Amino acid sequence: MLVERMIPTGSACATFVILAFVCVPAGLCQTNSNTEEGRESSGPIDEIVVQSEKPLIVLRREMRAAEVEMFALYNSLNSDDEYDVHCAWERVPGGVFRRHVCTPNYVTYLTSDAGRRWLTGRPGVSAPALIQQKNNELREEMEKLMRERPEFLQALLKLADAKEVFESERQRRCRGRILCRR
Repeated sequence: MLVERMIPTGSACATFVILAFVCVPAGLCQTNSNTEEGRESSGPIDEIVVQSEKPLIVLRREMRAAEVEMFALYNSLNSDDEYDVHCAWERVPGGVFRRHVCTPNYVTYLTSDAGRRWLTGRPGVSAPALIQQKNNELREEMEKLMRERPEFLQALLKLADAKEVFESERQRRCRGRILCRR
């Protein structure tokens, strides 16, 4: 007679172990402990809650996802594509590290235009002055959308909450360290 055996491997092994513990009758896992009056405990434990901290990388991803969601909504709602904001990872000048930077379209246009003017020797209006003026207009546009569009306000609040959670956890876990990967 040929006998076949199944040996669980990989994720099947993990599933097998979990099912083995779940399928064990509850009575086999309980211990009899006496209460203060000398009586036995009256039943199984109702619920066990296991709490753990989310890793910082997960909190950072949640914050970035909220940021992407908020800017996508803002870009679709604002009155002019010049105010659209796009985020990207940029290498720090002269370094190996990258940083996450969100830039409105007008900043990209004005800085490249200023560079062209400088290269060709044509004077023009100072790019920083124009950028500051546009920054004020961008702020007004965002404030207007917060008042008029509740979905934008919700996305902004979600981003603010995610940033607050990430920053407070990072400060709590990394107290005084230069590099922290918790």
